[in-house]
Amino acid sequence: MDTNWPWKFVSEVCQTINFRGTVLIGGSQISAEASDFSDWDCYFIALTTQELLRVIRQKTVIIRLRTEFQLPVSCILLTNYLFNHSWYYVAGQDKNGCLVENGVDKSLLANQALKASYREWLLASLTTDEKRSYHLGKAMLQGLSSLMLSLIPKEELPRPLFRVKLLSEKILSRLALSNQEIVACQRLLQYKLTPMQEISSDDEALVSQVIENAYLHFLQRSFSFRSYVLYNLWALKHNSPRYLFVNPDKMVVYNLRQLALCPPNERRKETVEYFMKQVWPVVII
Repeated sequence: MDTNWPWKFVSEVCQTINFRGTVLIGGSQISAEASDFSDWDCYFIALTTQELLRVIRQKTVIIRLRTEFQLPVSCILLTNYLFNHSWYYVAGQDKNGCLVENGVDKSLLANQALKASYREWLLASLTTDEKRSYHLGKAMLQGLSSLMLSLIPKEELPRPLFRVKLLSEKILSRLALSNQEIVACQRLLQYKLTPMQEISSDDEALVSQVIENAYLHFLQRSFSFRSYVLYNLWALKHNSPRYLFVNPDKMVVYNLRQLALCPPNERRKETVEYFMKQVWPVVII
């Protein structure tokens, strides 16, 4: 796809809703790690909270324009404050093609990556063939990223985060894996880039093992204050206090893990989809 096409969409959105803020385009399309199933991530970073709320009210306009452009894009809405203070990790290109990346909150992102790994594992259970291997590859990427963020000092993290190439070259050898497991992890990571028709039960077991390892590290530092605040702010739009007196990450991880441990034939699609929507406590259109 023409890389200018997402910017045409962004330009149309900004003009139509008179958006005041910055837009970055990220995701695997930008990092040259996309497959046929990859979409674009558009980060709309509003100048103020008031502007963010105004944009949320324009949701139907954004959806209409996305439909008109027939573009596989996720629009992530946040504020300058959240971006500048690393409350949500962003790595993307600006309109001049320059890479823009904010800071890293290790605990916040390690928890986020673990939740995302369960999400991809569950998505794999709902799909078949190449798309299934694609989601298992993403589950491996997120599981290894969670381990990386738990074990590697902040100053030694490869940037940008969540890149297949950087994980394969700089991190796998530092995660107490055997040579055989490293080779298998590298193969599974490639499934995100080049999905396969079939995947072995051994490969599935290795993805599950990596996610479980990340989960054990999660239990040692499960609370993130920033995540707690984000979940409660996110729940406000539903007028719900469900995260107020709990550790949101622990609650979401527990529910996702219970679903992942269930036999596939016992998972209701509606239940899986409900809990997957709780993975990211931000507004995504």
